[in-house]
Amino acid sequence: MVFPAWIFLIPYGFFLLIAILFLFLNVYHMSRYGLQTLKTTGVIGVYFLTFFLVLGMNIILLGRYDWSTDIEIQNLFQLNITGEDLELL
Repeated sequence: MVFPAWIFLIPYGFFLLIAILFLFLNVYHMSRYGLQTLKTTGVIGVYFLTFFLVLGMNIILLGRYDWSTDIEIQNLFQLNITGEDLELL
């Protein structure tokens, strides 16, 4: 069975949409119901900065791979037994 590698990006995209939803939900609650001080603004800024740093790191790391390649499952779990060694191909 062969499938494209970009299939793995679909759950990642779904997770990313949920993370963005929670980002804006948390920022809304912090700004609406939190104390209106400089500390609250700082926490919101750190929250945005952390989120976009992690997102940027993910984009850099995921950009290294060729997502147009195909993955073949048939030979993925085939055992190769040689002497006393047991290894997965």
